[in-house]
Amino acid sequence: MSRARMLGRSWWKGMGLLAVLCSMAAVAVGQVPGGGTRPVSRPAAGGTGNAQPSRPAVQPRAPAWVPLPPKHAQFLDQVLRYWQQRTAQIERFRCRFKRWDFDTTFGPGPNKARAYSEGEIQYAAPDKGLLRAEVHKVFVRDQEHPAGHYVDKPEQADHWICDGKSVFKFDYAQKQLVEQILPPEYHGRGITRGPLPFLFGADAEDIKRRYWVRVITPPEKTKGEDREYWLEAIPKLQEDAADYRAIHIRIDGKTFLPYQIDLFGRVPGKRTVYVFEKREVNFSVLAEKLNLFHRQFYQPKLPSGWKKVVYGAEQAQRAPR
Repeated sequence: MSRARMLGRSWWKGMGLLAVLCSMAAVAVGQVPGGGTRPVSRPAAGGTGNAQPSRPAVQPRAPAWVPLPPKHAQFLDQVLRYWQQRTAQIERFRCRFKRWDFDTTFGPGPNKARAYSEGEIQYAAPDKGLLRAEVHKVFVRDQEHPAGHYVDKPEQADHWICDGKSVFKFDYAQKQLVEQILPPEYHGRGITRGPLPFLFGADAEDIKRRYWVRVITPPEKTKGEDREYWLEAIPKLQEDAADYRAIHIRIDGKTFLPYQIDLFGRVPGKRTVYVFEKREVNFSVLAEKLNLFHRQFYQPKLPSGWKKVVYGAEQAQRAPR
């Protein structure tokens, strides 16, 4: 795999969550038609660009529940079309997030996270995004804590920004600001090309082309004021299946915003859980505050004492004008 492609994939892995979240945030502008209840590589830390060992190609297989029953498929199509229609209406989105990383093989246990983080996610149409973890803790065992405890590791916290033309990663461990310049064909819609096409401008047909999708809402969550909509997506393409074997999305039936997303890794036992709080869509802001909101997506400031590393500049210069 080429370095450019690997770096591109690393960006998508870092921002894939942002893609899922903001696509469904757009749904909050309205409600599902009809109502009722229905079934419903990261850039190298040192900036050297050394290639990572390639993984064996994953051959996606259709899950046993394919094809869906006609009524189930009809409802799913309705939801996907709705996402497509509503996505274009989102202008601004923000929320707080909490994240747990589980690893039953190398982690502390099946129900105890290997790492925990929390922070903020922001999006500005059409192609600007920010994901910043303000707290990051890792589970460790030592002589003083043989049973294990969580230790602050701020140098491992995720911090990504996309301004539509470049992706920036803050590498706190190496004190580097890593910029990946996106190819010209990605400008204006780069985030939509991520591994999770539930996003800004992605259409229903593209989602179905890349994923087998079904509704998995538990019966007790399909009725009353507290009803929810749960979806499962299984990758159809090798490039997507290399990162995830399944994605579960839980949507609040009142606001139709996702409140939890589970990402199941290729290795059994690996799972990442995101919970979203204080979700806001197209919030009102004064003119001066709006400028500040948008300004953070452009050319992030290089922290004092840091080094900037840029990838993709040569390809950008060769691109046709």
